[in-house]
Amino acid sequence: MLNMNLFGISGIITGITSLLLSLIVLGHNHKNPLSRLWALFAFLVAIWGFGVYEIARTQSPEWALFWWRITHLGVILIPVISIHFTFLFLDIKKKWILRFVYGIGIFFLILNTTPYFIANTRYVFNSFYYDSPPTNLYLLFTLFFFLSFIYTNYLLYINYKKASLIKQKQILYFFLAIFIGFLGGSTNFLPVFKVDIYPILNFIVPLYPIILLYAILKDRILNIKIITTELFTSLVLLIILGELFFVKDTTEFFIKGTIFLIISFFGYMIIRSVHAEVRAREKIEELATKLEFANLRLKQLDEAKSDFLSIASHQLRTPLTAIKGYASMILEGSYGKISETAKSAVNK
Repeated sequence: MLNMNLFGISGIITGITSLLLSLIVLGHNHKNPLSRLWALFAFLVAIWGFGVYEIARTQSPEWALFWWRITHLGVILIPVISIHFTFLFLDIKKKWILRFVYGIGIFFLILNTTPYFIANTRYVFNSFYYDSPPTNLYLLFTLFFFLSFIYTNYLLYINYKKASLIKQKQILYFFLAIFIGFLGGSTNFLPVFKVDIYPILNFIVPLYPIILLYAILKDRILNIKIITTELFTSLVLLIILGELFFVKDTTEFFIKGTIFLIISFFGYMIIRSVHAEVRAREKIEELATKLEFANLRLKQLDEAKSDFLSIASHQLRTPLTAIKGYASMILEGSYGKISETAKSAVNK
């Protein structure tokens, strides 16, 4: 029973966290292609999480098989979207590779509706049914899953050295996110192949999309502050709302309902204050950028003024020197004697 609870809890935590983050980020920046793709990625992780929760709950092999197929809607597309996300993040333009990867994903999605992909379930850990043993085509999918992990890391590695400093930091977070996601998610393949090691590392899977989100917002830390605040508030409200469905009497319902309303109000005020702080910071950053640009422009104008004065001085000095030389030669009589009146004028 404990095992079932752990498996189910890991799934529901992953599902709720990923779904909320997906909705929050999509609501904030739905016009950004990178944000949209990340939101889709987090949604697929959420499908996997909710599927795991349902698998842990059911004691029917038929329903377990159904939920394993639902879960694999996310599992199949996670490596596909991960590669697409990496291409977009690194600005890689090889569309034929993306078409090929999506084609593989569609192929396995179609297979997922047939017994040629998942054919059987096996009762494991005295708790729930697992999609085991694997079919030959599932072996092929497992190979694709691991190869996509290797390929994504290869792309990040070859682009790391030629990236900017900020981009390099983001890529390091990518490595960390992929490692954690792979470490947590890959343990779910072990029982499929009758290696009955409990997938306890499912609990670290929610860190995968969170660290990826942090990576793409690394140079915009204030956005992370907003998202974190909204996520925490939403989770607290969701937990309290869930408890309302299990109250036993009117008094308890009234107390928890009141708590829900109070936390909703203060949560709204906190989120509003964070938004105000972020807008103020962004305004200050915008003004600082404009001031820096103005200072740079003033410096350029000062250099232009100095260059102009230097050129003008040189251009004026050259003819004056020649004039002075000839005037001196006239006064010295090099061109013959001149009158005193002429000497006075030349001297002046």
